[in-house]
Amino acid sequence: MLSGIPIQLALDVAVVTAQNFVQTPKDSTAVPSTNYPEAFITYKQTSICETTPGVRAWSGYVNLPSTLLADVPATYNASIFFWYF
Repeated sequence: MLSGIPIQLALDVAVVTAQNFVQTPKDSTAVPSTNYPEAFITYKQTSICETTPGVRAWSGYVNLPSTLLADVPATYNASIFFWYF
């Protein structure tokens, strides 16, 4: 009976954790790099924090593959957030 408690606890933690991840944005645009085959930018127009008429804002990620990160001892890709307004 005691062996089932850690498994249930792990499942409960996994469910709660999964509910806290940010959802994939809808209506975003992906633009591949013309110079680096695996690099791309994803962005979308946003209206968060900007209420001035006529002012537009965009946010997104610059996605870089690990092959472009020669100065970083990593084997994973980098996703760098930006917010432009």
